[in-house]
Amino acid sequence: MQPVFISYEKHDAVVADDLCAYLEKNGHACWIAPRNIVAGENYAGEIIRGVKGSSAFIVICSAHTKDSGHVLNEVSIAFDKKIQIIPYCIEDTALGDNMDYY
Repeated sequence: MQPVFISYEKHDAVVADDLCAYLEKNGHACWIAPRNIVAGENYAGEIIRGVKGSSAFIVICSAHTKDSGHVLNEVSIAFDKKIQIIPYCIEDTALGDNMDYY
């Protein structure tokens, strides 16, 4: 079973960890950094492999998300690979033009 990739900005780590725990408790495998980063491997390469190997992509959306180049890069990879992107909004905030593209 391919995991669900959870993308988040570091300020939202507690929410991301809680979401991961909830999904796994309910039978869904998850891929989340830094937990699934293989020690000694290239961080960026591990993220790319994690996104490409996922069945779905959840992006946690908050005021912090729009300022994260890393989250935008992950969303871009998921979009390019035609992986279903699921926004999980924890705040009512505009994400900006870059995110709106996806």
